[in-house]
Amino acid sequence: MHSEPPYPLAQNLRQPERSRAMTLKDTLLIEHTVSQEIPVGSLSIDIELSKQPFLVGPDAFYGTPSVANLVQSLDRVSIAKSDVKLKQVNYDVNSGMFSESSECSFRIRIHCALAGVENAVKVLESLKDVAIKGLHWKYDQLDEISEILVERSILEAKDRAQKRARMLSCKIVGVHRLETKVSRENQPIMPREFYGSSSVKSKISKVAKGLRGSWGSHLTLSAYARGEFIIAYEEDQGA
Repeated sequence: MHSEPPYPLAQNLRQPERSRAMTLKDTLLIEHTVSQEIPVGSLSIDIELSKQPFLVGPDAFYGTPSVANLVQSLDRVSIAKSDVKLKQVNYDVNSGMFSESSECSFRIRIHCALAGVENAVKVLESLKDVAIKGLHWKYDQLDEISEILVERSILEAKDRAQKRARMLSCKIVGVHRLETKVSRENQPIMPREFYGSSSVKSKISKVAKGLRGSWGSHLTLSAYARGEFIIAYEEDQGA
């Protein structure tokens, strides 16, 4: 003999009626990129000055005859002594013993305004035992411009989402996910042949030619925004 369950069977439960005002939600994916070209503000030139005497401490750097000549020559083209910095000293030990007779090479960084780069290269071309090892372009207000571009990408992505929602007879009610990224493109670089076995003078000539226009002088900064916007719309009662 079986007793009746103290509650109604599940199949006998009545389903609640759907509210006529029930709102359905979905997401709208928008990807948007904004870009801006930023001109070069200044440039740093890394050089190597070889066949230099033994150096003890950074204070002796500017007293070295070759460095003093370098500083004086650059001063004549409006590059101050404070813009000539010692970055590294490499010692060359030939006899197997490290002594004051050992030669060394100096890695030096020279900072100059873009307008003075060509004159700086001409000075370097006129000096002995100088090799250009690298160029570093400097861009003014890079962080500030990056932040502005990110804000623009988000606002414009939102505008696009709102226009798309209106076309679908919907409205934006929130943001499910938002991603942003900043990238740099078209930054001037030295050509591969600069790092080859060319002579010092040949390399410097390539630098001078390149800085006159063939390598470009701007950076393209791009901000990318990817947003999943929550949209809401009234359920179609006739479906």
